Amino acid sequence: MEECGEGPDSTLNVPRKHQKALVIHVLTSLHFGGVERRMEILAESRESGTMEHLFCTIGGGGAAENRLISLGAKVIVLGLRTKIPNLLAIERLFRLFRKTQPVAVHTHGAEANFHGLIAARLAGVSVRIGEELAFQPIVERLALFFDIFTGLRTGW
Repeated sequence: MEECGEGPDSTLNVPRKHQKALVIHVLTSLHFGGVERRMEILAESRESGTMEHLFCTIGGGGAAENRLISLGAKVIVLGLRTKIPNLLAIERLFRLFRKTQPVAVHTHGAEANFHGLIAARLAGVSVRIGEELAFQPIVERLALFFDIFTGLRTGW
């Protein structure tokens, strides 16, 4: 597990240059569930693709984190509060994106969408994919904000 440091001068242990195009997947947590299983499947097939995948959880890790690491995937656990809004989460993700310069950021779930898409936009990541996992009332309330701030069209 690679962790993000606490202080403003701390560095992330993630290489800046990549042999393959880097895609960062931002999740709320890496415990267990459907999206976590999809990340495991993605990590299992990483040798055959043209993309390098880095998995970053805003909250905690768990069973899926351990499985991803055992598959040789790069995992970052920020260990932060996931409740919307969390400016520290946005700042940490922003620093990660600026340092690693991914070709795309793919966020999974409402909390990851909120924090990850804002940070990716601020960091200048041109390809930003927000994937909602289930209908949640907060999605409707945040849809207008997303449309305006991230430039995405949520369809709500």
